[in-house]
Amino acid sequence: MSKRRILIVEDERLIARDIALSLEEANYEVVGILSYGNEVIEKVPKLKPDLVLLDIHILGPIDGIQVAEYLHKYWQTAVVFLTANSDQETIERAKKTFSYGFLIKPFQDRQLLTAVEVAIETHQRNQERLESLRRNITTALPHELNTALNSILGLSEIIISEFYSLAPAEILEFVTDIRNSAQRLHFFTQRYLFFTQLELLLSRPDRLQFMAKMEPTLHPSEAIKTVIVESNRELQREFILDIADQELAIPLEFFTKLVKELVDNALRYSIPQTPITIATPPGENCYCLVIKNETEKFELESLSDSGAYVKSSPMFHDYHGSGLGLGIVYRILRLVEGSINFNFVAPHLETIVKLPLNSHALQLD
Repeated sequence: MSKRRILIVEDERLIARDIALSLEEANYEVVGILSYGNEVIEKVPKLKPDLVLLDIHILGPIDGIQVAEYLHKYWQTAVVFLTANSDQETIERAKKTFSYGFLIKPFQDRQLLTAVEVAIETHQRNQERLESLRRNITTALPHELNTALNSILGLSEIIISEFYSLAPAEILEFVTDIRNSAQRLHFFTQRYLFFTQLELLLSRPDRLQFMAKMEPTLHPSEAIKTVIVESNRELQREFILDIADQELAIPLEFFTKLVKELVDNALRYSIPQTPITIATPPGENCYCLVIKNETEKFELESLSDSGAYVKSSPMFHDYHGSGLGLGIVYRILRLVEGSINFNFVAPHLETIVKLPLNSHALQLD
């Protein structure tokens, strides 16, 4: 395995040399020691570091925070900041740059090596996740788009070329099919955009700070009732509710989407005319959401959160079998540090979601 390449950007040469020595003794390759921000921008394309140890206050007109923004935007390079007694405003600026942490001077070798190891491994996982997302988009999105677009274009062409020979009822049928295809296209693209946003958020080192600024879930029972009304508008299925309010440290957008995916699948893949039960029983240090429905088949061992297009039990397929529902559910739970479990004793399926009452997101200023 090749050595990890590290670039040091530090204007105090003695400190930089000590850092370089510690890294080399730990079997890292130090590809350079720089003091100016413009030098970093000029030399990074050639040096190709896996990680940049970057002092916030460096020489020249470009400070370390601006350099970090450049590295993230153009090279997706991992950054760990080096800092002494920076003011709070500077620290807040630095938090927005997707860095993988701070090393406060003076620091010990063990602190340095731990920060470097964690940053490199976390960055590598994030890059792998993004690469998986790119592959999914490349392979799956064109198929879904083309299916709906071909239907819209084909039916439109028939109406245009055969308009004067078509009966009004036939035209209405074609136009209805066009609308249905457009709705399918809209449904899929909106869902895929949301999935993509979750995947990208999982790759952001500052995701907890970002989530802390989102609207919290103050009244989960109201959110659940709203989802039921919207999802059940056409089917008019019976819902049995035993839900209570409890303020959650989870963004309302994520909680609502999580409930919607679970309710939609309970509606779509349960035995017709059977009731669906939603309860929020007391949980130990958690908010527990339990959804029960009746289904003819459920293969527990087939479930996976490995990607967007998991071919699992139909319960977690979207309208057209892409598997996005499962991908969205697992990614939301990963973001909010929640869990999901399934109990199936035919024909009853019980889906149990546990959400933390004290998420790290709300513990951040």
